[in-house]
Amino acid sequence: MATEIIPELIEEAAFHFKNHLNLDSNERILFSGKFGKGKTTFLTEFFNQQEQYAGGELYDTIFLDPVNYTVSSNEDIFKYIKYDILLHLLMQRKVELENIQFTFQEAAQYYLASHPFKAIGGLLSYIPKIGMLIDEVKPGLEKLHEKILALKKDTEAVTEDNKASNFLQLLQEQPYSIYENDVITELIRKLLLQNNGKQNVLVIDNLDRIDPEHIFRILNIFSVQMDYSLWQTKMDKFNFDKVIVVCDIHNVRNIYANRYGTNVDFSGYIDKFYSSEIFYFQNYEPLRKAHHNILRQLSFIDEQENKKGLNQLGTDFGLFYLVTAMIMQNLVSLRQMLNFCASERDLPELIVVSKKGNGERQLYNTPLLEMMVLAKLVGGYHELTKAIEILASNNTQISNHEQHFKLLVNFELWNNFSETSNGEYTWRFDGHEFRININEDWDDFAGMTIRRFEKINSSFPEYTPSYAVYYKLYNKILHEFNLLKYVE
Repeated sequence: MATEIIPELIEEAAFHFKNHLNLDSNERILFSGKFGKGKTTFLTEFFNQQEQYAGGELYDTIFLDPVNYTVSSNEDIFKYIKYDILLHLLMQRKVELENIQFTFQEAAQYYLASHPFKAIGGLLSYIPKIGMLIDEVKPGLEKLHEKILALKKDTEAVTEDNKASNFLQLLQEQPYSIYENDVITELIRKLLLQNNGKQNVLVIDNLDRIDPEHIFRILNIFSVQMDYSLWQTKMDKFNFDKVIVVCDIHNVRNIYANRYGTNVDFSGYIDKFYSSEIFYFQNYEPLRKAHHNILRQLSFIDEQENKKGLNQLGTDFGLFYLVTAMIMQNLVSLRQMLNFCASERDLPELIVVSKKGNGERQLYNTPLLEMMVLAKLVGGYHELTKAIEILASNNTQISNHEQHFKLLVNFELWNNFSETSNGEYTWRFDGHEFRININEDWDDFAGMTIRRFEKINSSFPEYTPSYAVYYKLYNKILHEFNLLKYVE
C-alpha cells in the first residue's frame, strides 16, 4: 500500500519543482517543508523517476546526510564532505579512472602518488563514519588504487623541484582550509565531468534531524564550500551544477532567533543558500486524499458479523474532517501515514458500557473507535491529546463541527447521566451550564435527538459551539475513556 500512494503524493509537487529547477541561473535551491512531510521521499522519487517527473534523464544526484557529521570537529567535517561525495561517486557511477589525466601542477596529486596506501587507508577509515559498507565501494577503490600506483611510477623521478616540495609541505600543514585544493577535491571535479551531459546535483538532506546546537555550524561549513568562487567558474568547490539544501525554513528561522536574538538579520544569513527564491514543498491536498483513502480501507465487524469499511459507519463523529484539520496544521506527517499503512487493518471488536447503566454499545458505534484510529495514526493516545489541544488553541476550522459536537454531547449524556422521565438534562461544560432536551423514546445514544440546546442564565440562550469548544469536548471524552489501553 505504501508504494501505491507515493505517485499521487509526488505528481502535483513534481510539476512545480520541475519548473523551479529550470529557472535561469537557479544553482542554489533551498527546499523547505515541515518535518515529516515527505521531503526526502519526494526528492528521492523525483530524481529516481526523472523520465516521469523531470522530462528526461537530466540529473545525476548525490545525497549527503549531515546527521553523520554532527559529533565531529569542523576540520573533520571538511574531510567527511569530500570523502562522502567521492565514495558516492565511486559507488553510483561506472567511473572511468583510466581516462582521468593528472598534471604535475596539481600539486596535491604528487602527495597522493608518494603516499598511495595512506590515501587509500584514509578513504577506508571514513567509510563507516558516513554510513556505508566497504563492499559497496570496493570496485571503485580497486580502480583508484591501480591508477595511483601507475601515477606513482611516472612521478617518482621528479623530486628535485624544491618549490613544489615546499608547496606540498604547506598544503600538508593546512589541509582543510577553505582554499585547500588537494587531490581528492580535484579527483571529485574530474569524476563529476563524467556525467554524460547531465547536470550534477548535490542534495544536503535531513537538516531537520540535526540538533539545534549543531545546525548552524554545519550550515556555515557548507556555506564556505558553496562560496568557493574566488578562483572557480562554478558556484562551489566541487563544481556541482546545483546544490539543494533541504530543511524547514520556519524551524531554522526560529532556532536562529533563539540562538542569536530576534534583532539579528536572518534573511541576510539564509539567502546565500538559494539563488532565486525558496521552494516551499506543499502537499496538503495529496496528503489529505491519501489519508482518506487509507482510512476507507480499514474494516470492522458489525453486530450481524458483516465486515464493513470505516466509511460505512452508521454515525460519523468527524474522523475524516479531523484528519484534514490535522494535516493543515502539520500535526500528521507522511512518515506517520506510511507507518500506519503497515499496521493491522481490521479494527478490534470491543464493547463500551455506559457508566450510568444506559446499556452497552459496540465500539464502532461510539466516537471511541474513531479516536482509537486517530491515536494509532499519530503515534499514541498522548500524541492525539496534544494534537487536539493544538487544534483547540488555534481554533482550527473543521467542517460540520456543530453536527459532530451534538453527537459527542449525545454520547456524553448516554455515558454520564441517568435517563430522565421528561428528557431534560442540565450539563456543565467549559464554564457554562446548559439545558438540553432529548427525545423521550431513546434506548441508547444512537437514537438520541437534541430538541433544545441552550445556555442557562444567558441573554443569548441559543448556543453555537466554537471550533475550540468542539475540540475541548473531544479531548474530555478522550481523557474519560483513556484510550491508552486500546492503543498502546
